[in-house]
Amino acid sequence: MKKLIYPIVTERLKIAPYRPEFGEDLFQLEQLPQTHRYNYSPLPSRRDVQTRMERLLRYDYLKPRGRMEWAILLGETDRYIGFIGLKGDDYPRDGTAEIYYTIHPDFFGRGYGTEAVRGTLDFAFSRLELHRVWAGATCENVGSWRIMEKVGMRRETRWIKDRPKPGEWIPGRGFEKTDRWEDGYGYAILREEFQNLGTVT
Repeated sequence: MKKLIYPIVTERLKIAPYRPEFGEDLFQLEQLPQTHRYNYSPLPSRRDVQTRMERLLRYDYLKPRGRMEWAILLGETDRYIGFIGLKGDDYPRDGTAEIYYTIHPDFFGRGYGTEAVRGTLDFAFSRLELHRVWAGATCENVGSWRIMEKVGMRRETRWIKDRPKPGEWIPGRGFEKTDRWEDGYGYAILREEFQNLGTVT
């Protein structure tokens, strides 16, 4: 593993370790139906987000293990617009991780998600020296899997009825639980594939 340097800087963004002042931004982001629709978990309480922030603030980004997550910030203002992360047990040993991301709906359609994912993949392959990165998305979450395709990830599989389909949105409570299911897509990219795109630094 090469020396890890933060923030990860792209053309318009900074992908940076969390700071305490991002706690309220994270909480508000997680309360939105547009972002919570594909989380498949109960709507987080303030205590839930506080616990998550405590973990993020004590995470050792120079010796990463397990889930590592960063804030996505607008480069010029450091405004918080979402988060992106990698899930892996032992990056140097396993050489693989899952990438995940959420962008605030106010910033949809501007290419920020694609830019953040591409920058994080560059970091994963050039700094963490991973072999493979994968991601999943509900088939209905077109915006998410189109990002995967834009950065060069290939669709490897379709999972059949692998995740619960939520019902009606109830403010303050989240989506109603149903007995319906929906399909998902699985994407992945290898280091050499990303390298061949000419984007690994």
